[in-house]
Amino acid sequence: MLLSDEELEARVRFMDALMAQPGFVRYPWKLLTPAEVRDLVPGIGPEVRGAVWTAEDGHVNPLKLLQALHRGLLGAGGAYLPRRRVRGVALRDGTFRIDAEDGEIRARRVVLAAGLGNAALAPQLGLSAPVRPQRGQILVLERTRRLLALPIVTLRQTDEGTWLVGDSQEEAG
Repeated sequence: MLLSDEELEARVRFMDALMAQPGFVRYPWKLLTPAEVRDLVPGIGPEVRGAVWTAEDGHVNPLKLLQALHRGLLGAGGAYLPRRRVRGVALRDGTFRIDAEDGEIRARRVVLAAGLGNAALAPQLGLSAPVRPQRGQILVLERTRRLLALPIVTLRQTDEGTWLVGDSQEEAG
C-alpha cells in the first residue's frame, strides 16, 4: 500500500528499474488506483494512494513448502543431511566434493541450504548468494474464515485462515 505521491512515484521507478535489468524475467504489473485497492481490500483506509499489483504476487505457507521440498528431495532419490558443518565445496569431473567436518561427501547435485553460510559457499562454485542477516517480528494470530484474498507486505492470511502480521527488515549485522 502506498500512502503518498512520493511513495507511489518511488515504487513505479523501482518496478521500472527491476523490469529493465538484463536477463530479468519480466512480468506484467499494474499500478492500482485507490478505488481498485478498495475493491481488492475492503475496509482499506482513505489515505492509501495506490498499490502495485501483479498476478505473480502470492504467499507461500512456509511449513507446507518445507514439507513439499523434503518429499520432493527424497522422492527424487536425494539425501537430506542436516547439521553437518561444511568447510568447503568444489566441483571436479562432474562430481561435487563437499568438505564436511565429519568427512567428505560426494554428489552429482547439491542444494546450497546453509542459510547465511551460502555467502561463503556459493563463490566456491562460481555463484553469488548475497544473503545478509535480518531480524523481524511476525505475529501469528488465530485462524478465521478467509477474508484477505491477496497478501499485503506486512499482512497476509494463509490458506488455512491463520493471520501473519509483521515483517523482517531489521539489519542484524
